[in-house]
This record gives sequence, structure tokens and C-alpha cells, in this order.
Amino acid sequence: MTDRPGVAYSMSGFGRGAVEADGIRVSCEMRTVNQRGLDISLSLPATLLWADPLLRKMVSGAVHRGRVDLNLSVSAGESRGGGALLDAVLAARWAAELGRLAKRLHLDRPRVDALLAIPGVVRPKAFAPAPARLNPLIRRAFDSALKRLLVMRRREGQALAADLGRRSDRLERLAAGVRADWPAAAARQQDRLTARLKEALERMGEERRSARDIVTALERGDVSEELTQIASHLDQCRGALRAGSPAGRQLEFLAAELQRETNTTGAKSIDAGITRTVVAMKEEVERIREQVANLE
Repeated sequence: MTDRPGVAYSMSGFGRGAVEADGIRVSCEMRTVNQRGLDISLSLPATLLWADPLLRKMVSGAVHRGRVDLNLSVSAGESRGGGALLDAVLAARWAAELGRLAKRLHLDRPRVDALLAIPGVVRPKAFAPAPARLNPLIRRAFDSALKRLLVMRRREGQALAADLGRRSDRLERLAAGVRADWPAAAARQQDRLTARLKEALERMGEERRSARDIVTALERGDVSEELTQIASHLDQCRGALRAGSPAGRQLEFLAAELQRETNTTGAKSIDAGITRTVVAMKEEVERIREQVANLE
């Protein structure tokens, strides 16, 4: 399994799968959580260490980002019956110790069932079928767990994508408001600067400083480039979401660019009303960055 066009996936999920055949039962559990890269952690019994490369390859082929915790176990199925081993030496040691304690406390000697309940006295028989028999069962158990994992990741991913869509729309509306309000704010700013220039010319000696301030204000007084970039980045975000996973890294980059352009717009603001709108834009961008961090 590789890219999943048209579907956005969250990085959080859980899936469990188990198969049984020829008296062998294989169980697989997978948990995934947020992480910038792909980090695979496997929990395998000593008899299954040979399956480590196989499982890592299957995980990396199905999951692109996040921490993956996978637990795999093999046991005797119901038809085989399993069995257990008694550690008689350990049981004898415990019987002696508990007997001395019972005598000192004037209690009855421990019963056999109490000894058998002590951890380690009775343990399952070692069960290690040949890799050739286990390989197809491991794949089936993994696929079953992966299917359930992806269902959860897809459900959460759809919710994240919907929220990102709403926030992108709101950010776009706010940016459109800045574009619409800017000409009137710029005209008011020009009137203020003209008045300052006249005043400065009347007070010889300050005209250089005032002229420099005016030039600086005029250089800051255009945000058309920033607003155009914001619109472009939002279009790219929507395109990445439509394309589906993996899109998280691209969206993280675009969210960072949205933040940069929004900050620049705020730095150039020449009107209190526009500044309030830019503050609302910054809030939306921050929410977008938080949500994008959850996407694969």
C-alpha cells in the first residue's frame, strides 16, 4: 500500500488483527501517534526476531509519518491446545519458604494451587513454528490490523481535513477584507503623511527625518504581494488535501509560509481596523498549523 489519493489520514489510530490456521494463532496490534517522521517500534518474542525486517518493510509501505508501535505474538490455537510446563525446582523453593513462614506465623502450610499461582512456576510451552509456516499468517494478521488502523486514521483525517477547509475559507475571507479595506486606509495614511510633510517643511531642520519616515511608511504601505501569496498558499493547501495522504509535510511547509506572509501583512498594517483583522488571520493560521501537525 502506497499513497492514498483523495483521502487525508490522521497519524493517530489503533488496529488489531488475528488469524489461526493449522493449530497456530498469530495476533498483531498496531498503534500510531503523531511524530514528524516515521518511527517504528516492534515488540516481538525472541522466537520471532527473524520477522523484524519483514514487519518494518510492511509498516513503512503502509504508513508514511508518525510513531508506530507494533506487537506481534504467536501461540498454539485451540485445535493444538498449547500446553504448559511446571518448574518443579522453583515450586519446591517457594514451598520451603512459605512452609517456614507458615510455621512461624502458626498458619496452615500452603496448598498446591497457591504454589501453582506463583508467577513462573507454571509457564506456557515454547511455541516456535518454522518461519515458512508463519510468514503467510503474519502477513494476514498484519493486513487485518492495518485495515482497522486505517479506518480509524481515515475517520480522524476526514474530520481534520474538514476543519482545515473551514479555517482556510475563513482565512481567505479575512484576507479579502484586508484587500478591500486597504485602499481607504492607504488614503487616510496619505493624508496624514501629507500633513506631517507640510508641518516638517514649516520647521526647517526636521524635514530630513520626516521625509525619511514618509518614505519608510510608503514602502510599508502595500500588501498586495503578501495577500496574493496567502491566496496562492491556500489554493495549494486545498490541492494537497484533495490529493490525499501523504500530505502532512507539504501542508506544514505551506502553513509556515502562511504564517510568514500574515506576519508581514501585520507589520505593514496602517490602520487599527486592519490590524484587528490581521490578528484574527494569525489566530486561524495558528489553528491550521496545529491541525496540520496531526495529518500524515
